[in-house]
Amino acid sequence: MTQSINLHDLEQIHISNIQVGTFIVNLGVILEIDEKDNFFNLVISRMNEKQVIKFERDVSLIIY
Repeated sequence: MTQSINLHDLEQIHISNIQVGTFIVNLGVILEIDEKDNFFNLVISRMNEKQVIKFERDVSLIIY
């Protein structure tokens, strides 16, 4: 089933302001955040699995 998203509901956010429970477009819902000196590890629920994705500290993400 395809979900329809209103583009007006999308928001760009700096990674330092991200929170658990946020939905990152094309990735999934954030379950955990592990902040390191040079990067962030985000544990994301994607396709019914937990996946860890590393992001540099200066990244902005598109959220829904």
